[in-house]
Amino acid sequence: MPCNARLAGTFRIYKTIRRKSDNAAWHRVNAPMLAFMPPLATTQGTPMSPPLPGPAALAPPVLPLLSGPTPLMELHRLPARMGMAARLFVKSDDAAWLGGGGNKLRKLAYLVADAQAQGADTLVTSGGLQSNHARLTAAVAAHCGMRCELVLRKLVPRSTPLYEHNGNVLLMQRFGAHLHVLEGTQDAAAYTHTLLADLRGAGRTPYVIPFGGSSALGALGYVRCAQEITTQLAEQGVQADTVTVACTAGSGGTQAGLVAGFAALGAPTRVQGMSVLFAQSPIEATVHALANDTLALLGAPPVPASAVAVNDAFIGAGYGIPTEEGLAAIDLVAQTEGLLLDPVYTGKTFAGLLALARRGAWQAGQAVVFVHTGGAPALYAYGDAFDNHRAEAP
Repeated sequence: MPCNARLAGTFRIYKTIRRKSDNAAWHRVNAPMLAFMPPLATTQGTPMSPPLPGPAALAPPVLPLLSGPTPLMELHRLPARMGMAARLFVKSDDAAWLGGGGNKLRKLAYLVADAQAQGADTLVTSGGLQSNHARLTAAVAAHCGMRCELVLRKLVPRSTPLYEHNGNVLLMQRFGAHLHVLEGTQDAAAYTHTLLADLRGAGRTPYVIPFGGSSALGALGYVRCAQEITTQLAEQGVQADTVTVACTAGSGGTQAGLVAGFAALGAPTRVQGMSVLFAQSPIEATVHALANDTLALLGAPPVPASAVAVNDAFIGAGYGIPTEEGLAAIDLVAQTEGLLLDPVYTGKTFAGLLALARRGAWQAGQAVVFVHTGGAPALYAYGDAFDNHRAEAP
């Protein structure tokens, strides 16, 4: 069934009144992101009226890009290898069926539903050359019969044939997306502005999806994830003194949605972000603002800044540049549990989780949930990164 047919009978998505691009404080905090992003005004729609209902009955239309709740699995061998007394679970958002899976599907489920509600026929987004978000935007566009335009900047100092032609790049092309590859010094926002004008001039109706799909609307996907985790832990009879949910913090939407979701549920769950891109202070401020914007959509009260925790100690030399700790984490998880991580996001995140566990961050009677946000296709773009890395035997 075409995606627009699935939206029949739903009402238009209510969106936040405040225009982020006109908010000076938000602009200062997010200045590092703006090079990735086209002007946000192009995606603004109807003001929010009235407030959305609570998390048990979210009102916005949403595409069925997930076949249901993603699995929550307890790992047994890995905690022993890590010297971890707490119970360890994986929330497998990498297991989603569409486009190779990954966290961006949760955000795109809301964003693309909004695009179709606005009559769009073309999805436009931006990111790095090996962007998981761009890959999944291309997959969703193909699934929904929409055109896809991807503005991709060479943000990582890597120019091997594998990196430039394999992994996510190969998959974006297979999904039929139009790739606009820019050098790292080029202005992606200006390029996108011109692209939008060209598309409109050709009679198309484009919809701009923000960097990483990270808006309050997109973050609603991780409000639902928070609901799933809470329900699944209860269904599995997990009784823990504390529950910590660990996730990657890139553009901030995944963590913001989780923070908002657990807050709206009244759950004491702590969300620990691991940054792979920005320093701690700016990404914490971004996640905090986005979490509160998401809570506003839910009609729920805001959370204090103390509700947001991000560790930036495992970024390494920079975004997209593999670290020894990240590569070791990839091998450890693969050889101990048969799960695949990636060098850009989940590998670094799990390296951080591993280091914290070995320092005694979690004790017996506690539970940790690692949100697996996907990204395994990038392994094929980074194959040579493992050439000088000695795998640790299980």
